[in-house]
Amino acid sequence: MRKILVFVLVSFLLTSVYGQDTVFYKYNSIPVNSIKEALVYGILEKDEDNPNQVIETKFTADRKIVSRTFYINYANKVKHGEQMFWNDEQKLAITKQFKNDSLHGYYRRFTDQGKLAKETLYNFGQSVKDTVFISEKEDSSAYKDGFKSIMSMAIFPGCESVENSKSREQCTEIAIQDYIKENTRYPENVRDAGYTGRIVMSFIIDGDGEVSKLKIIESVEFGKELEDEAIRVIMSLPKMIPASSYGESCRIQYTVPVNFKLQGGGIPLKVIGEKIKEEKELKQFEIVEDMPVWPTCTTEISRLEKEQCTNLEIMKFVANSAKEKYPKDLKKGKIGGRAYCRFVINEVGNVEDVMIIRPTGNAILDSISREVIRSFPLLAPATQDGKPVKVQYTVPVNFR
Repeated sequence: MRKILVFVLVSFLLTSVYGQDTVFYKYNSIPVNSIKEALVYGILEKDEDNPNQVIETKFTADRKIVSRTFYINYANKVKHGEQMFWNDEQKLAITKQFKNDSLHGYYRRFTDQGKLAKETLYNFGQSVKDTVFISEKEDSSAYKDGFKSIMSMAIFPGCESVENSKSREQCTEIAIQDYIKENTRYPENVRDAGYTGRIVMSFIIDGDGEVSKLKIIESVEFGKELEDEAIRVIMSLPKMIPASSYGESCRIQYTVPVNFKLQGGGIPLKVIGEKIKEEKELKQFEIVEDMPVWPTCTTEISRLEKEQCTNLEIMKFVANSAKEKYPKDLKKGKIGGRAYCRFVINEVGNVEDVMIIRPTGNAILDSISREVIRSFPLLAPATQDGKPVKVQYTVPVNFR
């Protein structure tokens, strides 16, 4: 009986004149003042059997039904009772049952043709039982909710005035990229060493427009400092207008690169990582269980943490030493370059056999490069089968 009453009421509302019980929404979630500004509008009703309950039925600006939700506290958007969503063909897409804003009862999903595809029973937010009537292979349209059925994408502040939805999406993507570019701080040690790199981040803009669930999906060898900065800049993104699905705010996933570039080029950390991997493939010295450990990295817990810490400390030490020893007259005359030094850390932890395998082109700077490497502090040596062994490194020394 309730279903019949609902559809009769909807039919009446579609032809009704807007009254004081109508709420207009821009991008399905932001209240505005009139239908001219709105993409979606909602008509509010009181439940005759329960005066505390408010029913909101949402429509698109061209009067297609989007959703119908029962609230026990509309001001705080506390859902209590049925919630229904319709697809673009005006067929029922999803139904949910709530009790005090928790899923409680049946969550049903339908195909584009309105056939019941899947039913999940909930008990105060906890899934109790799943019943599949039509599998995803049989009809993928039955599983379009979540990220795939977005009616309105998340919107970066300032892009809300753009009228076309596709243009708003493009504006948001460009604004995110510009924000990252303008607010990324190049880690000094990495910059001074002349390294470049790219960190690719995945993150969620949740139903409140906030950034959450960050994940690094692409990094570089020795990229810990770049990763930390990429996380910081993504977390600092301003609050956005959230995406919406079926007329309700929802989360959406983004994937963006955070680039660390230097004018005039630089050495990609990816290349350095590949070179070191090549070096490790050599039969002599390189394949060991435990790599050498820098003095300040011995407190790190895991083997990987010790190795990452040591690599960063080597980068810092080389960059700072080269900066201190760079002759003023050469620097003033803009005579610089980059020397690649190959050396061995022996069984005691001392540096030996320092060689310039790619010179700067300036004898003084090449000599200083060897001096920088030889000035390493005593490291904890590498070990193989519990015994100290030699290990070989290749490190660039930059003068610029």
